[in-house]
Amino acid sequence: MPESKKDFLNDTEAAIYLGITKELLYAYVRNAPKKHLGHERKLGTIPNKGENFFDKKELCDFDNYLKEPWANPQDKRPNIPTYIKEYLKTEIGGKCPITGKGYPLEDAHIVPYAETLNHHHHNLIRIAKDVHTKIDNKAYPKDVLALTKARLIDEQKRILSESITSPRAFPVPKPHPIFIGRQLELVELVTLMESEKLIVIEGIGGVGKTQLLLNAIDNVKYHCPLLWLDVEKISCLDDLVLVLRNTISENKSNEVGIIELINGQTISIVFDGLEKLLIKEGDEIEDFITELMTQTENVQLIITSQIDISNIDYNISKVQVKGISKVESKELVYSQLDNLSLLLKEDEDWLLNFCSGHPLTIKIVSSLLNFYKSSKKTITKLIEKKELQNPRRLKHNKQTSLEVCFNATYELLTESQIKILHYLLLYPGGLKEVYSTQVLGEWDTFDEDIAWLKSFFFVNGKEDSLGFNRLFISPFILYYISNKVSEDHDDKLYLDVLKHISMEALFISHLYIENGDEKSLPYGLLRFDDELPNIISALRIADSKTNWKSTTQDIKNNDYLLVIGSICEAAGKYFFIRGNFKNGLYFSELGIKTNIVLGDLESVAIQFMYLSQIHYRRHDLEQVEFVLKQMKELYLEKENQTIQFHYEWMKGRLEYKKRNIEEAISHFNIALEIIELKIKIKEDSKNQEEFRQGRELSEFTKQLIGNRALLCSEIAQAYEIIEDYNNSAEYHEKALYGLSQINELFNLLCCYNNYAHTLIKKGDIDKGVEYLFLSIDGFVTIEHYEYVANNIADLGELTMQKPEITIDNRLDEDVLFNSLDSIGEQILRFIPKEENSSFTGDNIPLEIIGLFFRHIKFISFSNRKEVLLNWISQFSEEINLKNIEIGFLFALLNLGHAIGGVEHWRTQQESTERVLEAILQSCLILNAGPDVHSKTQVFQWLSAWLKHVDLGSKSPEELFQDAVKSCK
Repeated sequence: MPESKKDFLNDTEAAIYLGITKELLYAYVRNAPKKHLGHERKLGTIPNKGENFFDKKELCDFDNYLKEPWANPQDKRPNIPTYIKEYLKTEIGGKCPITGKGYPLEDAHIVPYAETLNHHHHNLIRIAKDVHTKIDNKAYPKDVLALTKARLIDEQKRILSESITSPRAFPVPKPHPIFIGRQLELVELVTLMESEKLIVIEGIGGVGKTQLLLNAIDNVKYHCPLLWLDVEKISCLDDLVLVLRNTISENKSNEVGIIELINGQTISIVFDGLEKLLIKEGDEIEDFITELMTQTENVQLIITSQIDISNIDYNISKVQVKGISKVESKELVYSQLDNLSLLLKEDEDWLLNFCSGHPLTIKIVSSLLNFYKSSKKTITKLIEKKELQNPRRLKHNKQTSLEVCFNATYELLTESQIKILHYLLLYPGGLKEVYSTQVLGEWDTFDEDIAWLKSFFFVNGKEDSLGFNRLFISPFILYYISNKVSEDHDDKLYLDVLKHISMEALFISHLYIENGDEKSLPYGLLRFDDELPNIISALRIADSKTNWKSTTQDIKNNDYLLVIGSICEAAGKYFFIRGNFKNGLYFSELGIKTNIVLGDLESVAIQFMYLSQIHYRRHDLEQVEFVLKQMKELYLEKENQTIQFHYEWMKGRLEYKKRNIEEAISHFNIALEIIELKIKIKEDSKNQEEFRQGRELSEFTKQLIGNRALLCSEIAQAYEIIEDYNNSAEYHEKALYGLSQINELFNLLCCYNNYAHTLIKKGDIDKGVEYLFLSIDGFVTIEHYEYVANNIADLGELTMQKPEITIDNRLDEDVLFNSLDSIGEQILRFIPKEENSSFTGDNIPLEIIGLFFRHIKFISFSNRKEVLLNWISQFSEEINLKNIEIGFLFALLNLGHAIGGVEHWRTQQESTERVLEAILQSCLILNAGPDVHSKTQVFQWLSAWLKHVDLGSKSPEELFQDAVKSCK
């Protein structure tokens, strides 16, 4: 392995270095790209503790090797390797990067092959066929290819870089522009960070530990992910583990322990300001760190702390940070002054001795000098403080010059500035500055107050992951401010802030996470990530203030319970989406407990619903049964219809899953009766306050109508299973009406498809086809081509009965090509990536094979058959057709290629006979039965298609016999 950490990269970093995907990187590891020349060279790796690392020099040398000729000038041009072709498709996302067209596409050399004699991946680009022709004919400027390729490479690097740096527990702060002294400590720390696993930077508060670390990080230039945790914002070890888990296992289940989750990661973690947790849970924290160090391979931990942590049972590399020298102190003082004349020469020694090399004390003293405009007045104020006894001999502890400076400065604060500090104490994750006036209220001097607090280092600002500037109390003086504020504690202020934080959590959850679309969901999750320290802190404060055993209607106690309930509702949804089931269950169960105490049975019902859905997602039907038992007991005890409604709905789903259809319908209908009654009461008493429940009336109405529609849809599908198509159609129509009322587009489009199935089975084919087209139109609009493919496949089943449906203008070339592409993406999941691996495709689920076959059936009767030819030609290159053994996929690709190219071969007798024989043999494979009456009905389709294109009029039975004879 290279000597320095900077000399080798992990796979993500190596892919960024070359500007390619990780798939192509490993393709070069597995394959020799110039094997046709007799070269065996592959990209070398450095295995280390279960991971692959790449030497920068080897990456550079291999890249240059790829740029060298792949053949002699007189030799035949070698084929572009399949793995490079796959990379080119991935790079453009399946569409021409110049025109946005989805087909037909082909690979082009940016600098002509004749000039380079190579297939270097960055000299190749996949573009639309007509663009390629125009460039060759000089109708397009040649430079457009190079510029487009450069943009694609930059985009690939950006995507990979984001996978390293995002999400982060907290953004890494930027170092202060003024960094004086500490050069020896900086060199020592940088050296340790290059090689050591556990590093502790120790020193008293405000001495400059964090700034030293930030400057060291700037010098080390890490390639691995760096997670920065401001431990001052975290209240306990459980929350520390929660933040770590949430950051490292985004969108993954967290059934495994935190150490197991972290192990295998190549990562550096910073615990900044660990003393806060060490004071509260010293033994537990030290045990956690020991476990983290001894049970992980590639995790580096860097800690800043005011407290000695030598008891950890692991080798610690320690950097001791002490005061800066007198010369450096003097330089720092003068760098902070508005006017150098403010500090008289005769006062210089007194103040420097007072500060005793402590950077934060120096900065606060400098701010006092700027305020009083006189070193004499500043010294007088400092001497007046009772804590000051002999400033020339002070040692740094809680009764030292830093506390003297703090007290001297605190007395200068106005009432409004102290109010800001009161509020910020309750925002460990920071208060967004743009929203600060909404929380704190508005007053004329607000901006000046914030500037004042920042100038005395009481408050600082940092950007979060979304670029919002957040206001924090500076961690160095958090202890002093906490003591001061506790002397003047304001319960109302606490409650107002906790309510604001809980409402912010609900707002993010409702607007972006629960009801948001695919674009807003990632934004909502990042918003919640940034608010999480505030949300968890608010929950813990409210919990500590709550009397859970109180039986009286205590308004203040209920307010704290409402905060807990709101946070549980929002956090539960957030953790479900993140795949963090453990915390999802915790918040659901706490939410249920809270709302039962409050008597808010509506919210209890919703929380039970979410809780059961978690267990469904985990396929734990036993726990679903347990939750349903609790729901039933509660609704019987409280006689509450909302809980009963959710119970009956979930019970119906459970029975449906077990295929007890009649019982499922019975439970669904009970739930439907309950919600119908609620809607009737609502319509009769529109303005009754009990139906508003804190929501806008229209939102409550929308929820009722939406739930009724979804219930009707589930009842309809249940009736379809037992072939009661009349009832199925009736309930589908009720569902469609409700979903159209509330404009629930996605569910509406799915319902169109389900209704179409029922109509077709009922015999109303024309109406069913129309609903399939309505579903297709909608899914095309929102670009859900997997659902488009399902609908086109349904149309494919009807083509023999109604061939006219294939000429509908709504199904143009782009829609058909993209629909086929969605099937191709599903097939590719089951195809081996290795270049020379043979496969049959027998592992591809029959549902996907059926989708493909029904697309062939549909397109075969249309006037857009060439789309099938173009798509199969492109897809066959991606999977290397020569490696496919005979099986369903082989037969479908051959059949589709022949059908798509029918206009090319039908006029040539020799070609016609050969292609027809291939079609018969493909159909025999797809028939998958001993006679013509197989489930696929492939020969029935072939008979109808041959008549449609004027290539014969044989019966299915005759074609089956011809196929059998062709194989002998």
